[in-house]
Amino acid sequence: MIKNDWDILDQRGITPDNLTVGAGLDLEGTAITALPDNLTVGGPLDLRGTAITALYTSNHGYRLYRAGDSYIAGCRNFTAAEALAHWGSDKYADKKRGAEFCAAVTAEEDRRAA
Repeated sequence: MIKNDWDILDQRGITPDNLTVGAGLDLEGTAITALPDNLTVGGPLDLRGTAITALYTSNHGYRLYRAGDSYIAGCRNFTAAEALAHWGSDKYADKKRGAEFCAAVTAEEDRRAA
């Protein structure tokens, strides 16, 4: 019996634990309250207007989210190491935002490891 969207996906072998979205995922304004732990998103992730809280929101409105092992902000989608290398780079233009994104990623990785 199909009761919700996950039932449909489960029939095809797609569960919340192995869900991959090849491009961006727009969930703006939906009733979603949490992301699956092993969600992989291949592009931007829009969670504005949902119950999911960003790890960090910049003064420009960029929101940093974690989906599975990915850190997503705007059109950027990185592993933790890639995120720290990108936002912590000497070449990253907005040093303050870069440092704050790196601090948020580091804090989330520490929380996950505990």
